Amino acid sequence: MLQLNQERPPTNAEVQLDDMRVERYMTITGYSQVFEAWDAVNGLRRAVKIARPGQDAEEALKVETDLTPTIRSSHILPITQSGHINQPGSSWHERPYIVTPYADGGTLRDHTVTDPESSHFVVKIISDAAHGLSDVHKQGYVHRDV
Repeated sequence: MLQLNQERPPTNAEVQLDDMRVERYMTITGYSQVFEAWDAVNGLRRAVKIARPGQDAEEALKVETDLTPTIRSSHILPITQSGHINQPGSSWHERPYIVTPYADGGTLRDHTVTDPESSHFVVKIISDAAHGLSDVHKQGYVHRDV
C-alpha cells in the first residue's frame, strides 16, 4: 500500500475549487491523492483527484485529463472539472486536479473485510472495472494504475 509520504490532506483554506469543499481523504494512487468533496452549487458529492508533488505526477494527470473525454465507455467516470489549485502560500498551490462524479458504494476492501457475504457485489465491481479497462484498451490506451 502506498503511503502519503508524511503529506497531510489539504484543509479547505488551502484547496478551494470554486464552490467545492474538500471533506475527506479517500485514497492514493501512483500519482495522485483522491478526496471526497461537496459541490455546493449542484448539491452533489464529487471525487477530486490532486496530483502528488513532482513532474511525473503532473504529467500523468494531464494525460488522464486529455484522454478521458475521448474514451467512449459507460464504465468510465467523466471529468466534470479540471484545473490548477490557486492558493498562493499553500503547498498545494499550482497542483493540477480533476473532478469526477462520486461513485458511492464503498471499496472492495469494505465489502470483502466487513461483509464477506457480499461476493456478488464484489464480482459486479470487478466486472464493471474490467469492462472499463477493456473499453480503454480497445481505443489503444493502457491504464497504468490497475
